[in-house]
Amino acid sequence: MLIVTRLTEDRGCLKSQPLFCFQGTIFSMKKKGPVFRKYDQNQPMLLPPSYDELIPENHPVRVVNEVIERIDISGIERGYKGGGASSYHPRMLLKVLVYAYLRNIYSSRKMEQALKENIHFMWLSSGAKPDHNTINDFRGKRLSGELEKVFSEVVQLLAGGGSAVAEGSCS
Repeated sequence: MLIVTRLTEDRGCLKSQPLFCFQGTIFSMKKKGPVFRKYDQNQPMLLPPSYDELIPENHPVRVVNEVIERIDISGIERGYKGGGASSYHPRMLLKVLVYAYLRNIYSSRKMEQALKENIHFMWLSSGAKPDHNTINDFRGKRLSGELEKVFSEVVQLLAGGGSAVAEGSCS
């Protein structure tokens, strides 16, 4: 490696610029600007990640999911009539509602927004996006008379050690 200096004139002043030669190629030792990682919002993903891969194992949303999966919601399911248009599953709506309350979100419009923007809500709902009227109807009509029973089951399950929260693995 050979280091040489090149003299250049800048506004009537002579400046020296160090250069070095390596295997026949001349490189400048001039200080370079910042180097940034590649950033391209239009880059398509061949395999988009699943929601599950994006949620940490010990996240509270997983606890809500686990607890609501274990409780009996047959009382809520009995409130649905057969026929007509298909409904969102009451277990999914209950998970969304409980997780929203855990995050101090009480407005059905904010829950609707979270279902479109927040990866944790997207994971709970499997990408379903019920609107605020559906959420509010579920809360006001379908959970009427069932909410106390549901929450007592949740408390019993957590107190009995049947969840990651009761075992202390979730922070």
